[in-house]
Amino acid sequence: MQLTPENFKVSRLLRDIDDGKIALPEFQRDFVWRPPLVADMLRTLLRQWPPGTFLLLETNGAPEFAIKALAEAPPLSSEPRLLILDGQQRSTAIYQALRGRAAEVYYIHLKDVVDADEFDDDHLEYLKQSKYVGKYKNLKDEASAGIVRVATLWDDTEWQKWLRELPEEEQDRMVAARSKLLPGASEFEIPSVRLESDASLPAIAKIFETLNRRGMRLATFDLMVARLYPHGFQLRSKWEDALAAHPDFEDLGIEEGVDVLKVIALREHMLQREAGIKRTVKGIRESDVLSLPAATVIAQWDVAVQSMIAALRFVREECGVIRSGLMPSAAMLYPLADALAPDRPQREGLRDDLGRWFWATAFSQTYAQGANTRAVSDAQALRAWQVDPSALPDVLTFFHFEEDVLREGRARNEMILRGILCRSVVANARDWCEDKRFIDLPDPLQVHHVFPNEFLTKHYKVEKDPISNFALLTEATNKKLRNTLPKDVLARPDVYRDAIESHRIEIGTIEEISGEDSEESIRRFLESRVESLGEMIRTTGGAPVTS
Repeated sequence: MQLTPENFKVSRLLRDIDDGKIALPEFQRDFVWRPPLVADMLRTLLRQWPPGTFLLLETNGAPEFAIKALAEAPPLSSEPRLLILDGQQRSTAIYQALRGRAAEVYYIHLKDVVDADEFDDDHLEYLKQSKYVGKYKNLKDEASAGIVRVATLWDDTEWQKWLRELPEEEQDRMVAARSKLLPGASEFEIPSVRLESDASLPAIAKIFETLNRRGMRLATFDLMVARLYPHGFQLRSKWEDALAAHPDFEDLGIEEGVDVLKVIALREHMLQREAGIKRTVKGIRESDVLSLPAATVIAQWDVAVQSMIAALRFVREECGVIRSGLMPSAAMLYPLADALAPDRPQREGLRDDLGRWFWATAFSQTYAQGANTRAVSDAQALRAWQVDPSALPDVLTFFHFEEDVLREGRARNEMILRGILCRSVVANARDWCEDKRFIDLPDPLQVHHVFPNEFLTKHYKVEKDPISNFALLTEATNKKLRNTLPKDVLARPDVYRDAIESHRIEIGTIEEISGEDSEESIRRFLESRVESLGEMIRTTGGAPVTS
């Protein structure tokens, strides 16, 4: 079996997918990357950073197994030349984004890139296609706002059209920024290994299995362990001691000590900012962590651990984050840790106010993009609020919620869904079979489809995975009911109707839905839930909400 290393140009990848010459084995899972992962892949591409090696297989006629096209790609040609054995998610993400076939538009604040003279993670964002088109109707609108689609940036013809919408004096600056600050915007070579077509199916399966369970990287925490070692500070031992002393870390899914280091970075940034000195720590990105002086980490470690524990206990006790995976965004913990630090002022009513901030932030999804930048600006806002109760953070002052979001899918609205689940915990929602509050149960929790996903996909084609179709259950109950229709769930002797209603589900809207003519009935259930959840959000956000 011959393995040939080669570099695979992105332009060739796009062209071959367009021509139906690249396929996937049918046994591979579907494309599952959510927009944040796609955005990270695009950032890697634009910076010309290594995206990982692709594993390709020559076909040389019909392969031994069924094949399929990439998601949203044209139909396959009669004889595709290559199969992607490893790299499906990456290649599909690249193809959909650069060809404009994703459900989202990925775009760059190019004027901000020029002004900053560097490309930052937060300069790349995404919006659902319909919302983007509603906001930016044409190239002129985009150019006026200083933004450009990643697909436009990659296509020389479209790029020239976009440039012509700018004043002449601006065009040269944008061209220079594309070349210097976004080097992967015109071409990029992906490392790959190509197997010849005589590779046997068992060999391919073994390689595929190995690739999917292998892979380690030297993380920021490991680098900091090495940096602090000559100073006599055993960072890894310190973190292991913190884990042993505070189960809250592992209970809520904080398994890497880099989160504590980010709290230190945030505190150091705020110190430099308030002192008016040159800011050597710009925020809480991993590059900021790596720029921390050893003496700062050593001096701040213990208070940062206590600050993070205070934040974890706060979200568990006040906000319903009782298990890992329920936190709307892990980055929200950093400003909370700063506000609740043992050496920060704790005025009367602060905890209630921080709760209002938590809910408004979750339901506004302000951390869905640019989370690191947002955490720093929120830390500043919460510090001001600590001192002056009237200094309301903007997320509360301008809180606005559109109920249409509750009709949309989970993929783009994970923060809202987790906020709803957390709120159900706070509101004493109960497990449907245990009939006990989740805060009184030690069991693992899972997100449950009220209507099974397969049934909903078949009978309600408006939106995949609408938020209003989800509820929180224990893992055991979810396994029992996973593929059961609601009317059959209600008929089970081990299910409590009152417990179902504790999740803001109106029993009458789900009792009879079962057959082929279910779309209108499902719509009534979902609309009922939208209305109920919308009311909950209106009374929770801490500021006026319009729908």
